[in-house]
Amino acid sequence: SHGVAVAIHPISVLRCMPVATFFFVSKTCTVAALSFVNAGTVKLSTQLILPCTAVLSVWMIAGRRYSLEQWVSIFTICVSTLAFNAIQIGAEAAAAAESPFSAEAVMRRKATGIGLSFCGVVVVANSVGSVVGERFLKGGSAM
Repeated sequence: SHGVAVAIHPISVLRCMPVATFFFVSKTCTVAALSFVNAGTVKLSTQLILPCTAVLSVWMIAGRRYSLEQWVSIFTICVSTLAFNAIQIGAEAAAAAESPFSAEAVMRRKATGIGLSFCGVVVVANSVGSVVGERFLKGGSAM
C-alpha cells in the first residue's frame, strides 16, 4: 500500500532521523541513569520533561503561547520536582548514618551526580525530540 511505501522510502526515513535520534539518546540515557540512581529518582527527575517541552515549544513553534495559569503550573512542577529530589537525596544521605566525608559517602554523591546528569540529558533530549517531532508532523522541517 501507499502508506508502507512512504514509511520505508529512504528519504522519508532520513527526514525522521533527527526525531528518532533525540528519542534514542533519551532512552539510552534513561538506562544509563539506572546504573547510578534508583528508578524512583529517574522517574521523578524526568517529570521535568513537561516543563522543558513547554518552554522549548514556545521558542520553537510559531504561535505557541501559554496562559499565566499554565506558566504557574509549569513553574510549580519544576520547583516541586527539584525540591522533592533534594529532600530525597538528603534523606538517603541521613539514612546512611556515616560521615559525609567517608569514602562511601563521596562515592554515593558522585554516583548520584552522574545519574542526575544522565537524567538531565533525558529531559533535554526527550523535550527537543517532542518539539522537533511536532514541527515535523505539522509539515515543517524537523530541524
